[in-house]
Amino acid sequence: MYVSYNVVDGNEYATVVRSVRDGARVTKEDRVYLGRVVDKARGVYRSRERGLFTYDLATDEFGDAPQDVAEPARRNARRVRPVLAVSFGDAFLLDSFLRSSGLMACADACGHAEPDTVRALLAFYVLSSLANCHARDWWSLTYARLLYPSARMASQKVSECLADLGSEDAKRGFTSEYLSLVGGSGDAGGILIDSTGLPNSCRLPVTAVSNHNGEVSEEVRLIYVVQRGTGLPLFFRYVADNVIDVSTVTRTIAELKGMGVDTKFAILDAGYYTNANADALMAAGVSFLMRMKPNFAAYKEVVAGHLATLEGRENAVMHNGRLVYVKRVECALGAKGDRRGWAYLCLDTAMRRELERDAARRAAEAGPGGAEAFDSMAAKGVFVLVSTRRIAREKLLPLYYTRDRVEKVFEIAKQGGKALPVSVQTEDTCRGHLLMCFMATAAVKMMSDVLSAHRTSLTVESMLEILHEQHAIEYDGQLVTTEPVRKMNEAYRAFGIKCPETISLPVVG
Repeated sequence: MYVSYNVVDGNEYATVVRSVRDGARVTKEDRVYLGRVVDKARGVYRSRERGLFTYDLATDEFGDAPQDVAEPARRNARRVRPVLAVSFGDAFLLDSFLRSSGLMACADACGHAEPDTVRALLAFYVLSSLANCHARDWWSLTYARLLYPSARMASQKVSECLADLGSEDAKRGFTSEYLSLVGGSGDAGGILIDSTGLPNSCRLPVTAVSNHNGEVSEEVRLIYVVQRGTGLPLFFRYVADNVIDVSTVTRTIAELKGMGVDTKFAILDAGYYTNANADALMAAGVSFLMRMKPNFAAYKEVVAGHLATLEGRENAVMHNGRLVYVKRVECALGAKGDRRGWAYLCLDTAMRRELERDAARRAAEAGPGGAEAFDSMAAKGVFVLVSTRRIAREKLLPLYYTRDRVEKVFEIAKQGGKALPVSVQTEDTCRGHLLMCFMATAAVKMMSDVLSAHRTSLTVESMLEILHEQHAIEYDGQLVTTEPVRKMNEAYRAFGIKCPETISLPVVG
């Protein structure tokens, strides 16, 4: 490890560099920018984030600058004009919503030593698609700088903040406050559990090579638990992506119970069903509804015994304008087959027609006889759901397909919640990043619900883009906002917010 010096425009700058040898190849890693060199002999430097400080290469420690060191004059310094006009509308509306909805209090419950940094970072995750290294530039040009004046948004400080938020204590503080806010301990129709992959090429212990549906990638596996009644995210955890879904169910349920989340009823995808998981869920008192894959004996038994009598008037139901046949059959669940449950044999006629056309074309190309083609197409469009609850046939599919709400939450997390790309270097920072993504996802989902309830023509994304164009100009201790246009007023009305003409400074965060 050594200090590298570089002279730019007559000013000398320093960076700590670590050299790593891999055979004959030497690479430079873990660069830490120290800033301007003030006193090279005594190791005194100056940076925008730290001000004047000392750095000891031997101990890799930072310290306070000596009293006799004065602030250096910058050579070839150019006059920097003050920022007197800031982008206003999006940060103003988001801050108002976060405070009125209670989400800001949840973020504060993380217990970070600099709450303004967490607040500004949450706003940055919701409002900007830029990488975290640009957080300070975004903050300095928007109303967030005046809302959260004590925020430290330099790249290194953002990483330090995320690393602190990556502690279990910070996550526990946020989750406890958040579950109290959204009613996580109430039934609210049960919970939905699903997972998604987050590509991450950083060499972290939780990053692993996986193969999902033939696509090989290095990913972190993110598990979300969503409240079925509201579609709001409740909880998250993550595992290495080569850990299969079926092995994560019991630990996820255990963590939920530890946080006080009601786990009486859960809806999961087919990837989570095994006999062992069925046993574990029932032993824990968790009722469930899941799709069963065709390789299970119970699936084959139900199809063989009841497919021939499925298409009858008594089994017909309508779902999303499509005719579906559903037959409820009592069945044995679990590894020993000693637990009783219900299998729901389903046939989607529209899907069957599409699959039969494809199968018929392939059969014609392969040249089998009519009987063989009939056998290959007999189970097209057929699927089996299993549950520990007796569910009315007409309610089964609307209940099961509420699972789509998890996919909506994942979509929000990866787009509006900044879950991708994952650009972190330590596991602590990764955990903090995922917590911040969860906060942003919850905020975007709640705002989306508000817009839907008011039947506006806006989406959260379009609303924030439009509001970003409303500015505020500083005059003698106050801000004067520019006139909001029609779409901006539509957004403000939906959230019950009045856009002020002037705002007194300083703004206290």
